[in-house]
Amino acid sequence: MQRISRLPLLCRIESLIRSAPPWLALACYAIPVLALLPFKFAGLWLLAKGHYVFGGGVFLLAKIAGTAIAAHLFTLTRNSLMQLAWFARLHAKFIQLREYVFCRVRRNHAWRLIHVLRWRLSRRLRGVR
Repeated sequence: MQRISRLPLLCRIESLIRSAPPWLALACYAIPVLALLPFKFAGLWLLAKGHYVFGGGVFLLAKIAGTAIAAHLFTLTRNSLMQLAWFARLHAKFIQLREYVFCRVRRNHAWRLIHVLRWRLSRRLRGVR
């Protein structure tokens, strides 16, 4: 991934996106959504035709790629997007909601049990090496 991000063309595109005004930065999110939509539809179509593994794989890969691209776009456009008052408010609310959910999950007994079991397993595997 790092090699790809060092390509001169991508560096230039990222620089343009990073310096884009707020509304253009927001519009940049339409590009990956529209580009990946046919793959998502193809995955759903394959699922409907009974090709569960292949259709699910296509759909899942399109969702993962879309999420990765959106996350990278957000790192490039965050400063610009925060200039939009409504976006900054929604982002603050989202972060607040995310923290509330994470706190609830971390307090859950099952989560804590899994965390302890994972820790014990990792300690045991380290001892095997």
